[in-house]
Amino acid sequence: MSDVSSTRLGPTDPAANAAARGATDLARGRRYTGWSLWFVNISFGLMQLILADPETEPWRMILLSALTILTTALACALVSRVVREVASEPVPGGILRPLPLALTVSAVATWLIGASSPTGSWNWAITLTVATGMLLCLVSVSARAWVFLGSLVLLAGGYLFGLLAAHRPLDIQATLSDITLFVLLALGLVLLPLTYASVIWSLRILERMDRARAMASELAIARERLRFATDLHDIQGHNLQVIALKSELAERLLERDPAGAAAELSAIRAISRAALEDTRAVVNNYRTVTVAVEARGAASVLASAGIDCTLEITDAPIPTEIGTVLALAIREATTNLLRHARPTRARITLAAGTGGFDLTVENDGALGRRQNAAGTGLAGLGERVHAVGGSVRHSRESGIFTLTVHVPGSVIPRGSSHE
Repeated sequence: MSDVSSTRLGPTDPAANAAARGATDLARGRRYTGWSLWFVNISFGLMQLILADPETEPWRMILLSALTILTTALACALVSRVVREVASEPVPGGILRPLPLALTVSAVATWLIGASSPTGSWNWAITLTVATGMLLCLVSVSARAWVFLGSLVLLAGGYLFGLLAAHRPLDIQATLSDITLFVLLALGLVLLPLTYASVIWSLRILERMDRARAMASELAIARERLRFATDLHDIQGHNLQVIALKSELAERLLERDPAGAAAELSAIRAISRAALEDTRAVVNNYRTVTVAVEARGAASVLASAGIDCTLEITDAPIPTEIGTVLALAIREATTNLLRHARPTRARITLAAGTGGFDLTVENDGALGRRQNAAGTGLAGLGERVHAVGGSVRHSRESGIFTLTVHVPGSVIPRGSSHE
C-alpha cells in the first residue's frame, strides 16, 4: 500500500488537536505569568507601605503613599506590555508608550523623597527594585548591566542625598546599620529583578516552543501534500501516458482497422476508469500496488507501443512495504521509458538476494542525455526508495539505458502474509 496518506484537517486531526492544545497552554502560560508579576508588584508595594516609619511627617507619608500606589499601578500596567513584547505582538500606542519612563520617574522620586526624610527609612527603595525588575524585562541583554548599575547608583545616591537634605548628623552605629541595610537592598536589587527575568525567560521558552510546534505542524502538512502529489503523479502520469499512446494508435487504426481502433478506444475507457478509481483510492488511502500486477501492466503497455518486453520477476514473497516501492519503481520506469525513449526492446528484472531486492529496467532506446536527466518522477522515486534505506542508479551505455533500484529487506517465509 502506498505510504501516502491524505491530510484531513478537522476536530479529529491529531495535528489540529496538538495545535489547539499548544495554543491553550500558551494562553495559560501568558495568563499565569501576568498574574505572577501582578502578585509580586502588589506584594512589594504593600510591603513598602507596611514598613514605613510611623514617625515620618504626615505630609511626606501621604505623598510617599500616593507615589507607592502610583508606582505599583504603573508596574502592573507594564506587565501587559512585557507579555505582549515577549509574544512579539504589537504594543498599543497611547498610554503604554510613556509607561517605562513614568515608572522610572515615580520609583526614583519615591526613593529620593523617602531617603530625604529625617528618619531616612530604607523601605522606600523597595519599589525601586520592582521598577528595576520590570525594566529588565523590556531591555536587551546587553543593556541589563547598565540598568543594574544605574539602580545601584540611585540607591547609594539617594542615601547620600538624604543625609544632605535632612541634615542628619553622622553616627557611626547608624552608618554601620545603614551600610548593612544597603548591602541587603543591593542584594534584593539583584535577586528580585533576576526573578522577574527568569519568569519572562520561561515565557519566552514557551513562546518559542509554540512557534516550533506551529512550524512542525505546517511542515507535516506540507510533507503530506508533497507525498500526496507524488502518488498522484505515479498514477496519473503513467495512465495519461498510456491513454495518449493508445489514442494515437486508435487514430492510426481508425481507417484501415476499425475493429482494432474500437478495441483501443475500449481500452482507453477502461484505463480512464481505472485511473479514476485509483485517484479515489489515493484520496481515501485504500490503494494497493503490487509488483506482479504492475509488471504485467507494464509489459502490456509496452507491447501496445510495439516494444518487445521481457519480464523476469522473482516469485519469492515480498514484504508489503518493499513491494509497494518496487511496484512504483516499475511504473515510473515504464512511464519514463515511454516519454523519453524510442526503444524496440525492454527488460524488467527483479531478483531477490541475501541483501535485499534488486530491480533492473533496461531499454535500447536511450536518446542521449535527455533520458539520463533525473526528472520529477525519478526524483520522487529516489525519495521513496531512500525512505526505506534503498538506492537508485541510472546510466546509459552504448544506447542502453539502465535503471537500477536496490531495496534492502528479506524474503518472507512461505505461508506468511505478503503482498
